[in-house]
Amino acid sequence: LGAGIGTVGLAAAAAMEAAAAAGSGSGCGGDLFLTDVPQAVPLLRHNAKMYRSSGDTIAVRVQALEWGETLGVPDAAFDVVLGSDLLYGPEETYGPLLRTVTAHLSRRGVFVLAVRWRRPKKERRFFEMAEESGLEFVLLEEWLREKGCDDGSGQGGKNDD
Repeated sequence: LGAGIGTVGLAAAAAMEAAAAAGSGSGCGGDLFLTDVPQAVPLLRHNAKMYRSSGDTIAVRVQALEWGETLGVPDAAFDVVLGSDLLYGPEETYGPLLRTVTAHLSRRGVFVLAVRWRRPKKERRFFEMAEESGLEFVLLEEWLREKGCDDGSGQGGKNDD
């Protein structure tokens, strides 16, 4: 959601393909939708075309999507919904954003949200609204530790020392 120029989404596609190629990503194939407001789609579409897939496990698709709406794609419930820097706008955008997230998240899906705290009091309201809608948030470091993916280095199990 809010893919901008596509950096985060295309990095996710590359990581999924690498996991599938290494045999550690069974189920990592499928469709990856990069979405943003209509005026951002031309550059996003260009960057997605420049992305050179190393395999055929990921189909990168670009589509305009306003928050509060749905993709209009049958069975558009995803295991992962990814967002980066989505909370900078007015608080009035939080409700539509949450409607879009919950409409597209599968029953056991994960909403990954990267946030830079700019106005913590305002942004906390988003998390309160999200919890009221049934979403649960966990810091990535805590989630990695729960999954056994963190060795205590704070680097997700990657310690080059």
